[in-house]
Amino acid sequence: MMRDFTYVDDAVNAVLQVAERPSAANVGSGSDVPAPATSSAPFRVCNIGGSRAEPAANPVRALERFLEKKARRNIPMQPAYMLTTEAVMSDLARDRGSGRTR
Repeated sequence: MMRDFTYVDDAVNAVLQVAERPSAANVGSGSDVPAPATSSAPFRVCNIGGSRAEPAANPVRALERFLEKKARRNIPMQPAYMLTTEAVMSDLARDRGSGRTR
């Protein structure tokens, strides 16, 4: 399986940058006053990741090397599992107010 990983610090930084941007009324709401019920700002869901998929076993292998101990793997593939996930950061870049995706 392939997963898109990110450092916790990077995810926290992205959330803080988005949180610093004030709420804005939705276009066509008929109001200039942002309100949670009519504003997209406080309730946006952004995909935060490293923007590239890597084998899901990589973090386990890193821990094995660091701990000098082999991990016991007993996690069968489930039907609902996605084989590959990758973050698409365009919404986050827009909400951060920059073109940066990292």
